[in-house]
Amino acid sequence: MSHPETGGTGGRVADLLWPGLLRSSFVPPKPVRELRELTSYRRKLVESQSAERNRLLKLLDTAAHVKLASVASDGFAVSGLEMLSALVPWVRIVCLADN
Repeated sequence: MSHPETGGTGGRVADLLWPGLLRSSFVPPKPVRELRELTSYRRKLVESQSAERNRLLKLLDTAAHVKLASVASDGFAVSGLEMLSALVPWVRIVCLADN
C-alpha cells in the first residue's frame, strides 16, 4: 500500500522494522547531546558577535568615513579598541582579553 505523504516508502520501512531487519536510529549519550547543544550555541554567539563587529565597521565607514580595517589588521584587537576609544571618547570600550 502506498502512502502519499512519504512517497510510498512508509509502508516498506514499517514492514522492515517489524521483524527487526532495520536497526534503530542512533541516539548519542546525554553528555554528547549536551556538548553538541553547547557547541551549536557557541557557534551562534560567535556568528552574532561577528555580525555586530561588521555592522560597527560599516557604520564607521559610511557615517564617519573612517576605514578602521585599512589601518588595523583587527579592528577589535587592543590597538583597534584604543582607536575606537579615541574616536568615541564618551563610550568606554572594554577589551575582553584583559579580563
